[in-house]
Formats: sequence, C-alpha cells, structure tokens
Amino acid sequence: YRGTPDYFNACAPAGNFVSVPPNNFGYQYAKTGNAYAGEPTFNLGATNSRECMGIQLSQVLSIGHKYFGSFWVSKAGKNGFNVATNKMGMRLSTVPYSRGNPVPIDNYSQIYTDSIIKDTLNWIKISGSFIADSAYQYLSIGNFFVDSLTSYFKIDSTSGISRYYIDDVYLSTDSI
Repeated sequence: YRGTPDYFNACAPAGNFVSVPPNNFGYQYAKTGNAYAGEPTFNLGATNSRECMGIQLSQVLSIGHKYFGSFWVSKAGKNGFNVATNKMGMRLSTVPYSRGNPVPIDNYSQIYTDSIIKDTLNWIKISGSFIADSAYQYLSIGNFFVDSLTSYFKIDSTSGISRYYIDDVYLSTDSI
C-alpha cells in the first residue's frame, strides 16, 4: 500500500532478515502464533516517509454500525531503528491502495494512539471504536499523520527511523 512492509516468520532460518525472534530490525517473538508484520512509521531524514500495510475486508462495513478495532505493536530497535513515535493507527477506506495509489498521509485515522510507544520487549495494544460513515471495504495499518503532527523520541544518537512490529489485527462489531 505504501512502501514495502515486511512479513516475519519463525520458519525463516535463524538470523535471517525476516526471522522470528531475531531479525534485521530487533528481537521479538510473535504475540500469537509464529509470524507478524513490520513497517517503518517515521524517518527523521525524509519528510513524511513511512510505510503502511493493508488488506481487503471479507465483508463490507455497514454504514451507521459501530465497529471495534485493535492491533498490537512492539517497537523494533536495532540498526538505527531507534526512534519511538505516536500516531500508529487503523484506517478504513472504500478504495484499494497500492504502490501506485498509496494511502494518503492526511492526518486521519479512525483509530490511533497519541502515546509514544518505546517498548521493545512487550506488545502494546492499540484499540478503539468508530461508527462507519461509509461502506468501508479496506483496512490499513500505519502512521497516517504528517511529521509535524507526529511526536517522536530519539532513543540514542544513531536513531533515525521508527519501525514497529504489528500482530493480531482485529475488526468486529463485537467489543474487544
């Protein structure tokens, strides 16, 4: 959808770029199962540079209904990926996004966090609810806010990019 998010799996050879738990960006076990995804969400060296991942939903959301969404994140923290940020979120849309038609960075997401997530050991839950105002059929995960509205914390002097692992994405009419 925007950039090239990564898929990490325990079946990859240990020490591989996308292995679990050690990989090129840090060390993390999956929250559930054997795999998770990951993406950079902020870059001090490039304006509004970030990646987003997404999927087509199995059912179109019903206008006027309340939906509950959540996902879990963990901060990657190796090889210069030592910037922690806020604004990680879940965005629903009626149009598909692709590399040729990337999801906009326009300060909107139905669910997001204002907390700067620094934890590289534990998985942190981001959750919320919203009333569908359109027949949404696509879901994206990322930071959809411009750099000037994204707060960050440099963990060390080599920091330049923020990267998070993502697992257990949930969207339902049932509360979380």
